[in-house]
Amino acid sequence: MQYNFDEYADRVIQRYKLKKKNETEFGEQPCPHCGGTDRFWISNFNGELKHHCRQNCDPLERLKAMEKDGALPEFYYDTEPLYFHKKRIPLLAAYRQYSKTIVKLVNVKTHKFAGNQTILPSGKKIFSKGLVKEGVGAFIGKQSSQLYVCEGWATAVAV
Repeated sequence: MQYNFDEYADRVIQRYKLKKKNETEFGEQPCPHCGGTDRFWISNFNGELKHHCRQNCDPLERLKAMEKDGALPEFYYDTEPLYFHKKRIPLLAAYRQYSKTIVKLVNVKTHKFAGNQTILPSGKKIFSKGLVKEGVGAFIGKQSSQLYVCEGWATAVAV
């Protein structure tokens, strides 16, 4: 669920007593979902309120905790299954961000980060703005002497 930063940030800042880090970030408090100290912060990203945790706990569970705490209003979620659930594959070399599957893409020669592929529950794929796809891919599993080249992330995970 996307929240407008200007509309909801003050509620979150007050509820969790977040400190101003810079012009676009507030934080350094316990995460509403996993706890701990100095883990949780929010940021303004193109007008959207984004929430983060250094522990990398589940963003959807963190969002639900913030809604339960009254920091954000509760919304109903899409009931469409996640992409990797539909494909019946594990979440390898990727992570969930709400209902999206995010695949980290790297240059296959240098292993430097190149961008992300976002896969919606519908199967629609969206690449990071400006991503040059040539020579880019995702490494799945442990490094070995064999390399399988596949057309897509789900195919590679299945292989």
